[in-house]
Amino acid sequence: MSKRTEKEIAFYTEVLKLLVFLLVATAGGTVGLLYKMQFPISIPLIFFGAWLSFSLAIGIVWTTLKIRKKLEELDE
Repeated sequence: MSKRTEKEIAFYTEVLKLLVFLLVATAGGTVGLLYKMQFPISIPLIFFGAWLSFSLAIGIVWTTLKIRKKLEELDE
């Protein structure tokens, strides 16, 4: 077992936790803005929040795949 691979898995796991936390916070804020549609500033912020949530979701998928790859390396 490679000590470096274990450290990389631990690092990517922490990154995954942070990405999930950021996604929940961003998605919650974006949904909260939907209730304030009467203010014109809300519309661009909703689009930005949706784009950011989508980007974070892609980051979560990428990080999960990276962790799987490192776990397969660890098994070898």
